[in-house]
Amino acid sequence: MGVRVLNEEGYGTYEQVIKGIEWVVKNKDKYKIQVMNLSMTGPIAAPYWADPLSQAVTAAWAAGITVVVAGGNGGPDAMSIGVPGYNPYAITVGVFTDNYTPGDWSDDYITPFSAAGPTTDGFVKPDLVAPGAHMVSTMLARSYLARNHQASQISNNYFSMAGSSQAAATVSGVATLVLSHNSGLTPDQVKFRLTATARPWIDLSTCPAGVVQLTTEPDSCRALYSMWQQGAGRAAASEAVFGDLPALSANQGMDIQADLRGEVHYEGYSYYNPETETFQLRGDGFGQWAGGFGQWAGGFGQWAGGFGQWAGGFGQWAGGFGQWAGGFGQWAGGFGQWAGGFGQWAGSYGDASFAAGYVNGTGFGQWAGSKQWIGFLEDGG
Repeated sequence: MGVRVLNEEGYGTYEQVIKGIEWVVKNKDKYKIQVMNLSMTGPIAAPYWADPLSQAVTAAWAAGITVVVAGGNGGPDAMSIGVPGYNPYAITVGVFTDNYTPGDWSDDYITPFSAAGPTTDGFVKPDLVAPGAHMVSTMLARSYLARNHQASQISNNYFSMAGSSQAAATVSGVATLVLSHNSGLTPDQVKFRLTATARPWIDLSTCPAGVVQLTTEPDSCRALYSMWQQGAGRAAASEAVFGDLPALSANQGMDIQADLRGEVHYEGYSYYNPETETFQLRGDGFGQWAGGFGQWAGGFGQWAGGFGQWAGGFGQWAGGFGQWAGGFGQWAGGFGQWAGGFGQWAGSYGDASFAAGYVNGTGFGQWAGSKQWIGFLEDGG
């Protein structure tokens, strides 16, 4: 079911989008709506709990709707996740490409435009990454995009696009399959299954001799991308749907109803360490996984009163030396729930900018760029 909240150019107001979300919540039982995809993004102007669009997303989540949102196309800079992707409850999706070789995972990489965390509230985002490059779907030839981006038109009514909008739509489909095979799950349980089964991207050249199948000890190798770039890792649909997982929930420790009532709000564990010039996580040793998964060196980022200098060699595509680690995210001390989505973070935050650390390639799809925000919400794709 489609609920139109944007015009043909991909723009809309907060009011239009919020009304659409409220309509979905009101009619969820009538139309049996369980998953809502929000492939759109806008700039952050307030904490997640004070932004009206983010509040609408939180309310939909509390009403039992699994909300999947686009992380945005503002990467690779740190803190480039927008609204509503920075909402800690929702499932926020980043983008990777198969590099036009769907049968070969070794040359996959996270696209340069995929937005990165942490959020301005200190949360780790995106939650996971999914295919979002050179995605082909139906589109009327007379539509705005087809008329203005003819190079991406495949045929009269087919169109190729790349972006977090497409990746979010992919995960929305997986979430629907999860619910169809595992009826009665809450949104937090769906999020758990998606992140618990996601496969982190690691660098095989850093693995100890003899480590081949990283299904139980992915932390024996170095991560190729930080958690603020890949989240829990690559979405694994079959494992998320059919995996024999414990009945656990994401967002543990967060009282969503109290959050909506304004009684309590949360901050993530992420912080910028000016001494090491990296983003890290507070407490529980989460910041030390794989010698790189929980640390990210930045580039002249005004964050927590310090400057970050890009350290190089991080987030670089390793070609055939990279592999998606298997298993159920047990590197995180509990099926990928590294931060639990909550914490009393005492750090400060501001704007941060990272030097691009990605391979420049043509394999990330026919991306036509994103429109500049001019006071409206834009399509995340």
